[in-house]
Amino acid sequence: MHAIFRPTLPLLCLLLALPGCANNKAREDASRATVTISSDGKRLVYNGKIKASTVDDALALYKAANPKPDTLDISSQGGSLYDGIRLGTLVYKQQLDVRIFGECASSCANYIFPAGRNKYLLPNSRLLWHGGMLQPDWRARIQQRYPDDAQARLRAIEENDWMQQYEAAFFRQIGVDPLLTVCGQHPAWRQQFPDTHGFDYSLEDLARFGVSNIHMVGRSWRAAIGDSSIFRASYCDSAPPISNELIKNASRYEEDD
Repeated sequence: MHAIFRPTLPLLCLLLALPGCANNKAREDASRATVTISSDGKRLVYNGKIKASTVDDALALYKAANPKPDTLDISSQGGSLYDGIRLGTLVYKQQLDVRIFGECASSCANYIFPAGRNKYLLPNSRLLWHGGMLQPDWRARIQQRYPDDAQARLRAIEENDWMQQYEAAFFRQIGVDPLLTVCGQHPAWRQQFPDTHGFDYSLEDLARFGVSNIHMVGRSWRAAIGDSSIFRASYCDSAPPISNELIKNASRYEEDD
């Protein structure tokens, strides 16, 4: 059992944008996140990067709240896969609604949005997927990071395999197809859209993955139409083939804090 597993720093560094894990002001700004309870007590409000300390705060706020909020309002550029699943598990087990009031990208789109009982897309909201534990270049990333250290490669592979199982168990729990995270990484899509930040789906394709009860607030949701940084992928029934090259802009672990 790995009940309190967290990806270790070497693997986190590996799956950050290479090279290295250097801190700088831009990185600090991007990592900021806040979580609060709305003044009426009905909403848990999460704004910013998905990381361990802020998810810990969210879980503690929910536990202490009386009465309990019934909705998670969130805008997030993503972050830690592990902690995204932790927050998504809270949303699913407590049957919270999820409202997207800005961007919901990466681990937010992978694990938090699909876990909501009802899912609300506010005007100008945006969903963005760009990978997960089924993406085809994990072994290539590990090989690049540890070309001459077989033991380090083995440790990284073991941690990667555990995270794949952790992600798969979460998606089984919420009844959503994990291929949601990677269909846009099939070679045809990568060749057609090599420089985009990620992909989204039509509401019809989201329903095919098992992501249902999506509601538009204020107007019809236009998704990625007119946004050249995102392309519209479609439903797939198999994972992308294993790749020996690194995928541009693919999801990766990030430092917790």
